[in-house]
Amino acid sequence: MNQKVYKTTDFYSAVILRTFDVPLLSLEKANRKTLIFVFNNEMKTCEALLQKFWDRKLSVEPRLFIETINELKVRIHQFRDKEYGS
Repeated sequence: MNQKVYKTTDFYSAVILRTFDVPLLSLEKANRKTLIFVFNNEMKTCEALLQKFWDRKLSVEPRLFIETINELKVRIHQFRDKEYGS
């Protein structure tokens, strides 16, 4: 696997990464219902951030977290609209 990118299908993992300014490079289609979030991982920060999240050692400003959820939902809808020609 390319070490310079980090891929996840987990929406909330993607939200955490975006909340901490990890660049979202693209969305890919895994299957009809599942999307893959592709992040820039050149600094190898993705795994460390997510480990802190799972260990409950990560603090997030609530409003920023909610804004990031909304941002990714918009990106998902834009991707699906483009894929299905809407």
